[in-house]
Amino acid sequence: MKVVIDTNVFVSGILWNGNESKIIDMCMGGILENHTSIGILSEVERVLSYRKFNLTNEEMDTLLKIYFSFSRLVSVKDRSDIKSRDPTDNKILECAIASEVDYIISGDQDLLVMKEVEQIRIISSRDFLEMISSI
Repeated sequence: MKVVIDTNVFVSGILWNGNESKIIDMCMGGILENHTSIGILSEVERVLSYRKFNLTNEEMDTLLKIYFSFSRLVSVKDRSDIKSRDPTDNKILECAIASEVDYIISGDQDLLVMKEVEQIRIISSRDFLEMISSI
């Protein structure tokens, strides 16, 4: 199953246990195929550098290598016709559309309120796990 995991899902999943860590485990185990773009990678790197996480450069590099290990880098085009309430989230939508993924997994209300974009469902980690457990 092809997905785009939002930055907040990766950071939560890699730093803490919970629904998001189960999503990361599924990506690392090859159950989910995460797609990403240069824009998303830049955001992941920026968020990991926040002081509140208190990560060393070596720890950040390790986490970025983990992210790269289960992510497929895709080329995206700016889509002026696709808009989130928060323009910084457009990179998630553009990547999902370019990759023709099945789901965007996010904890961001600006994305979740959309519910879907071009037939790609936008879903929380909890809802995604509930959905796949019933399959």
